[in-house]
Amino acid sequence: MQNQIIFFKEKKIKRISTLRVLPKNPKGQFFGNTLRVQTAQVASLQNNSLKNFWKKLKKHQLFPFFFLYFLPLWGLGGCTTPEPFGDIQVKVLDNFGFPVSNAKVTLYANLNDFNTETNAIRNPQNTDQNGITNFFDLRNQLSDSCYVDIISPDGIRNNWEGKSKIPFIKTENGFRNLGEFVVFDSRTGVVANAQGKGWQWSRVKNNSVDITNTIQSCEMDNIYYFFKGGKYIKDEGSTKCQTSNPQTNTGIWSFNDSNTGFNINLNNNINEWIFIAFSNNSFQVSQNIVLNSIVTNVEITYTKVP
Repeated sequence: MQNQIIFFKEKKIKRISTLRVLPKNPKGQFFGNTLRVQTAQVASLQNNSLKNFWKKLKKHQLFPFFFLYFLPLWGLGGCTTPEPFGDIQVKVLDNFGFPVSNAKVTLYANLNDFNTETNAIRNPQNTDQNGITNFFDLRNQLSDSCYVDIISPDGIRNNWEGKSKIPFIKTENGFRNLGEFVVFDSRTGVVANAQGKGWQWSRVKNNSVDITNTIQSCEMDNIYYFFKGGKYIKDEGSTKCQTSNPQTNTGIWSFNDSNTGFNINLNNNINEWIFIAFSNNSFQVSQNIVLNSIVTNVEITYTKVP
């Protein structure tokens, strides 16, 4: 069927719409706003249901009622309440008040996720040269607060013993939440991490006398795990002094009230370890152990397990 150009006139409409044919370009396309309509297509346009609907509205003079009642409902169907959202800007400083660049910042929705470093609400971001990083368009990932985990580029300084929680506000128009944090050399960061940092006895002294060689190997191969959130696990290692002992025993560790040592709570028995020396790969404490069936206060050096 060849393409035809149709001229038609609507009833009750004085204006006549015409279609104009223009020359084709070399690619066979028409110039200008022209239309090629096949005869069958014109027929379908004339019988279009929407066109008939408008004709009926005009015939029965129902236009005022349509615009008064139906169009508002039509518009309301597309309206939705905006979802509240907020942004978080984190600024990281050292203990001298200078910005810390390239610090890793991770956001968590609750304390447990912060301690275990799981279920981060966004991928970690690094601070810029001003110690700042921004997390934009946070919505249902957070409720009314946020826990912020910060690690310095050297992996030593963090905010684990300082401020880690900030309130989070979100509105339909957005809200910018600001948090300023300080990272420093924390003992928690030295002895613990989220996965559990392991330590073993490397030297035992009694009244400044080295008695390491007198300690049973089943004691020396024990591994003591310290977790960021305060969990403590004693692992019997490759050998047990008593075969009936469980392989692992879980307790709680914390700093004592004077911040001079640890309190180790294992099976509701609290043992206090007092700091003597501290470094990134080892620490020395005085603590009570059973030595020759006698509770004795000794000096123990713990070395980090590779």
